[in-house]
Amino acid sequence: MKRLFLGLLTLFALLFSGVACASGVNRALLIGCDRFVTWPNTAQACAGGARAMQAMLESSGTPFDVIDLWENGLSGREARTAVVRAAFRDAEEGDTAWIYIATHGALGEDGQTLSLVLSDGVTEEEADADFLRALLDTVPGKKVLILDACHSGAAIGKGGTPESRNAFAGEDYLVLCSGGALEDSYLWSDGSGAGSGYFTAALVNGVSGGGWGADANWDGSITLAELEDYVLRNCGVSTPRCYPEQSGQVLLLTGETPEAYLSGLSLETETLAGESPAVSFSYTLRKHCRIRYRLVYSQGDAWDFDGAELIRDGERMLQPGKLRRTITFRRTDEEGGWVLLLITAEDRSGVHLLSSRVLTILPLSGSPELSLYTAEAFSPADGEELAVFIRHDQPMVLTVTVVDEEGNRVARLCTNRADRPEGTGGTTLYWSGLKDDGTPAPEGSYRVQVKASAGEISESVESGAVRLEGPLSQLR
Repeated sequence: MKRLFLGLLTLFALLFSGVACASGVNRALLIGCDRFVTWPNTAQACAGGARAMQAMLESSGTPFDVIDLWENGLSGREARTAVVRAAFRDAEEGDTAWIYIATHGALGEDGQTLSLVLSDGVTEEEADADFLRALLDTVPGKKVLILDACHSGAAIGKGGTPESRNAFAGEDYLVLCSGGALEDSYLWSDGSGAGSGYFTAALVNGVSGGGWGADANWDGSITLAELEDYVLRNCGVSTPRCYPEQSGQVLLLTGETPEAYLSGLSLETETLAGESPAVSFSYTLRKHCRIRYRLVYSQGDAWDFDGAELIRDGERMLQPGKLRRTITFRRTDEEGGWVLLLITAEDRSGVHLLSSRVLTILPLSGSPELSLYTAEAFSPADGEELAVFIRHDQPMVLTVTVVDEEGNRVARLCTNRADRPEGTGGTTLYWSGLKDDGTPAPEGSYRVQVKASAGEISESVESGAVRLEGPLSQLR
């Protein structure tokens, strides 16, 4: 992670984890690296994530046999191997191993390879995704890997170039990354030892933020698909990525609901239009506190935190109850852009991040110059997913559909979804080979249809034929 923002927020309860299946034994290894030799130190943000991860697991509805915490970092190939073997020495088939790593991430010169910078402040060494895969392959059972690092999506070949490769393809791995291969992931801290990544904060709010918001169907469990959808909507600073897509695999059983500062946040829209774009939103405040709204505008594919606007919702503590607010944003470019809406609460215990949303400012005129690229074939049975690369020069609202040879809809990858600055020159989506009803699509020929719009601007494009070879034999 390259950027650490001081002086804004304090974070107390962080990260997500849980169980990949209701049966078997669950064990976790949590690593946070904050002290480095050649890279910038990250205060206590990564260690804070690892500590909060431990607290999350211990309070969830999922029993864990072992939670091994390394909050002071880790380095050295032999040390890493020994730590993994010790944490999962009793693992058997049917068990689940959780691995959480928060640190700096580096992208190789090929623009595709991820290396995690592991350090304890004395020694420092990079470990690439292939080394991590080989090491974790020695652990029996399912592996749930959570990476909070810059460029972490490169580990699963997502958010990068068409040549990107998934190092964790296969039925034994469930992976969640803080951003795409070409994206930075962002940390924040108040300098007092409390802090985290924005990605981690979104995970926590979805899993234990006072309502188990990631449990979309309220069935007491959270699947990988549910969690991916939640963090995608609530982690505005980057584009979280997961493997596999559309997975119904249960990750976490919900536990006791903690008291929350905020619930029921609802935005009327996530797309802003016109000369003076504005958004109205509402939520229920559940504690006495001061509320602040911070507006962070994009500069290209980066965020201008230094030029952010701070809006105070009054100077006094607000009373709990239903609140409705409207914020008007400045238009920085006729071609559109993006803005982060950060909502924070302050009381005697500190400052707490409640929400991080990205809003899309649509262009006033112009053409998106829409184009589309997909591979000619892919094999879900081999763990492959179809990468859909959509190029557009302006922010747009997208609907992306997979159809069969007769033109019948098979899967909807997104519906009226506003794009975000992911560093790819457009939008990248992935199809697992599952139909909308969760069943495997049969072997055959398919096409991808894209409709892009921004006010009166509208364009469509369709891919060539894509051959699905080796369909999935069961649900994932």
